Amino acid sequence: MKEETSGKSAVSSEAYEVLNLVNKYRKENGLTALALNENASKAANVRAEEISRSFSHTRPDGRAFYTALDAVGITKGSRGENIASGYKTPADVMSAWMNSSGHRANILSKSYKEIGIGIYKDGAGRLNWVQLFVG
Repeated sequence: MKEETSGKSAVSSEAYEVLNLVNKYRKENGLTALALNENASKAANVRAEEISRSFSHTRPDGRAFYTALDAVGITKGSRGENIASGYKTPADVMSAWMNSSGHRANILSKSYKEIGIGIYKDGAGRLNWVQLFVG
């Protein structure tokens, strides 16, 4: 995974590929594109590291996933999370999410306007993927 070098972005090139695929699927379903939210992406990166240790929508300290969004100042509106582990490419993880009714519902929800995307490679080289949706 390469980090973007322009500005202070914490968004990887793989995360941008996930964003492009999300918006492709949304367009195919007559929905507006989601905007990438840098702060939500910071929270998603935190969550991606956390799910490498405890694969759950509950954070390792027992709090709900959305408290990672609270920590970056996103405290209002609808919020959702997709998590995955072990997929090697953005296309692979997006295929898995789109073939899961709950994950697909988040990706295609009209409630969301923005997305944060995080990816964390653990010590074993396993990729952990997080989408945080904000409405």
